[in-house]
Amino acid sequence: MSRVITMSRAETDSAVEAFGDAFRKAVRVDLRDVLASDKPLAEVVQLRDKIRKQEEPAVPLSGPVVVNANNNTWSLTPLSEIDDTPIQWAVGDIIPQHGMSVIFGKPKSGKSFVAIDMACCIATGTPYHGHPVKPGKVVYIAGEGRYGIRARFAAWAEHNGADPMENVLLSSGPTMINPNGVANIIPVIRQAAGGAPAMIVIDTLKRNFHGDENTQKDMQAFVAGCDRIREFFPDTAIVIVHHSGHGNEDRAMGSINLLASVDAEHRVTRAANGNINLDCTAMKDAAEPDAMAFELVTVGASLVPVHAGTPKKTKPAGIAVKVDGQLAMDAWAAVQEFCGPEGMEEAPWRDEFNRLKGGSPEANRQAWGRAKKQLIAAGLLNQMEAPYILTLPGVTSVT
Repeated sequence: MSRVITMSRAETDSAVEAFGDAFRKAVRVDLRDVLASDKPLAEVVQLRDKIRKQEEPAVPLSGPVVVNANNNTWSLTPLSEIDDTPIQWAVGDIIPQHGMSVIFGKPKSGKSFVAIDMACCIATGTPYHGHPVKPGKVVYIAGEGRYGIRARFAAWAEHNGADPMENVLLSSGPTMINPNGVANIIPVIRQAAGGAPAMIVIDTLKRNFHGDENTQKDMQAFVAGCDRIREFFPDTAIVIVHHSGHGNEDRAMGSINLLASVDAEHRVTRAANGNINLDCTAMKDAAEPDAMAFELVTVGASLVPVHAGTPKKTKPAGIAVKVDGQLAMDAWAAVQEFCGPEGMEEAPWRDEFNRLKGGSPEANRQAWGRAKKQLIAAGLLNQMEAPYILTLPGVTSVT
């Protein structure tokens, strides 16, 4: 058997220095360690061929490369091969078909009436006040008031001359929206709807949520549950009815994780004349639609939204403070029970603020100072040191 001439390390180093690239190209790798030993020629050639194969240029992708590990499929596809299709809508320009949307507002703002109006339009194929819809079955997961919800659908049917009842599937009660909880309801939805529904409405988040809305971990579990539903029903629009933050109706209650995960967010407010206004506060992949105003008309024992044009451009009701100040208001509402006759002590309010903020001790300390300054500037907080007295619209505080 032919063998490579044995060379010392000094000799191989000299060869590299003397012949440079010519020597390296002969083996396509620095084989000084190999050549310095008494290895068969075939083994050296095999190693050389292996290195050459590794150095070959990558073959351009001609389709998705898919990896299936632990039943989780993940792929990479050239951008040029991804269809440039426009966004599809469950409710034209308002509710994306493929994704999650939030409709939020204060208690009694009319947010459930808005969600039911959309659900009825989809169930009957009726345009939503001039906006086209994707007709189909609607699953309505109600947290409470099952018979009151039915009365609202019946009132809509009477007023609009279209019957949504056969295509609306109402839950027996709330459920647990997290990855484990939705595993139990997905088969029920599929069987009852005869496949994928056009829309699933969760009314409200709080009633179908087991945890603390203000903590990142618990809200991530809720979002993960919604994502799990989307995996099984990718063409189903998920609409979440939610409450606004304490003392500030400009934002939804709880952790920012929810807003970061949704494709559209809409706010419902009550105007001075009693109308309800619907305006978009976030739209991920499209332009924000124009705001809409509705008059609530009495029909039987319930109310039905009737389009009343575009609301006047007015500054939303709420406190003109920045993010840290808003977070401090939410923290105050959460620990208000600790407020005594003389006001709130430092520890409970600050500790709850730090928990919601979730930053480092130093970052939280600075944010806490900014928050109090913002509230004082807005005329809501009495002073920078405890005992604190804070006044919030819609929140009863001890003074």
